[in-house]
Amino acid sequence: MDNVNEFIKLLNISEDEYVVLACSYGPDSMCLLDILIKNGINVIVAHVNHKLREESDQEYVDLEEYCHKNNIIFEGSIIDKYPKGNIEAYGRSFRYNFFESIVKKYKSKYLFTAHHGDDLIETILMRIARGASLRGYAGFKKITKLDSYNLVRPLVYLTKEDILNYVDKLDIPYAIDNTNLELIHTRNVYRHKILPVLKEINPKIHMKFIKFSDTINECNDYLENEIVDEELENKKSNDIPIIEDNIEDVIEIFDQEENSLLSSGIDSIEDQLKNNDNIIHVDTAKYEQYKQKEASNESIAFGGTKKE
Repeated sequence: MDNVNEFIKLLNISEDEYVVLACSYGPDSMCLLDILIKNGINVIVAHVNHKLREESDQEYVDLEEYCHKNNIIFEGSIIDKYPKGNIEAYGRSFRYNFFESIVKKYKSKYLFTAHHGDDLIETILMRIARGASLRGYAGFKKITKLDSYNLVRPLVYLTKEDILNYVDKLDIPYAIDNTNLELIHTRNVYRHKILPVLKEINPKIHMKFIKFSDTINECNDYLENEIVDEELENKKSNDIPIIEDNIEDVIEIFDQEENSLLSSGIDSIEDQLKNNDNIIHVDTAKYEQYKQKEASNESIAFGGTKKE
């Protein structure tokens, strides 16, 4: 729990700011709501009733009553009718459009979601199995910068077991979505069949996946921001011939310990570079400059302003 509280404090949210919490009334989001309140943060609870389960109407009422009882602002929306097609995709789009509208309504800089460490493991494993971009193999970031606000996931440091222990110990009310137990859904197979085996090997394996995710995101950011964009811009503006180098030399810097999957994830980028008419040189020396710059601007990762 210390990691979560430290992470939230590093956001430097002021006393007069409001943050929006995407809250389903499940144990994860109710846990996060309690943590945010105890950190002295003004929270707007945003909830969508998808009306796909019989229990969803009562959960809407229970969450609204909990918020009123605890002087928390509640914003709810209900999906009364679904168009033909992918119901899940429509529900996800509706949900995040609603959350974004609440963020704008309260002029918030942060939208919090309750994705936790087990969610990260599931997402990474699913994308490895299906195939993804380099960024995709990272799962999701702790903080995702959007146009006008940041999407924040502080519970990534906790497991589902940690969360359940927290809410049960403090007698925080919550509802369980029984569809999360059905093995007809691919994610649930990973959750109930694969994760338990991994946790037998290492009960804190979610911390290894966080490191894996951070490494791939760091690698991808470097490639996008410090190599491709810069070198193509130099080639375009200066018309200077650029010599090809092996991009895997750069990747090796990030792959010192256990993240051997990086090599497969980089294949698609390497192919794009080799097939580009402008042959690109990867200057590995720039990596050290990049790391020094990132270290001196750590606040950027927490929604701060870059220091020039």
